[in-house]
Formats: sequence, C-alpha cells, structure tokens
Amino acid sequence: GKTTVIDHLVSTVISNNLGLEKFWDDILSVRDANKLSLEEFQLSIQELQTGAKNIENVLNAESIALTDESSKPSKIFLDKLVPFYSTCTTEINDLKKLFDSSVGTAHP
Repeated sequence: GKTTVIDHLVSTVISNNLGLEKFWDDILSVRDANKLSLEEFQLSIQELQTGAKNIENVLNAESIALTDESSKPSKIFLDKLVPFYSTCTTEINDLKKLFDSSVGTAHP
C-alpha cells in the first residue's frame, strides 16, 4: 500500500530509537497525518512549484509591459509581487529539501 506521512514518522522514530513510540496517545492531530501519503505530499510540493513557475511567467510578462508609457499599474503590481514570489520560491525550495532529506530523496 501507500506509505503515509505517519508511517514514515513512526518508522523514523522506531529506527532511531527516539523514545516517542507512544506519541499516538499524545498528539490528536496525528490522525490527519495518517490520511496523507508521501506521494500526495510530494504531488502537493510539485503543485506549489508549478504555481511558482506560473507567477514567474506573469512577472516576466509584466516586466516586458513596463516598456510601455502606460505601464504604471504594471510597475505597482511588480513592486508587490516580486517580494512575494521571492519568499514563495525560497519557502517551496526549503520545503522540498526538507521533504527530500526526510524520505531520503536526492534533490538537485
């Protein structure tokens, strides 16, 4: 079957003898992690990466539009979106690295 996030966490806890084998009793939200597979989590990361790529495409298109004299709205839009995009890509990359290191997947 599918390896869920909780399956991976339990395996990590047991194999590293972290002394947390009974955390099912302590953490009520673990129930939700039991429904999320690692594959689904990886797909969610890929969706975030695709969304970030779409934002990048919009930024590029808006940058080209700045050559027009009537581009003041584009400049305002870019001034707000560029920092957001930068934060998003950093956070997505950090999340992917964390996920990859957790499940032993190499990342570029």
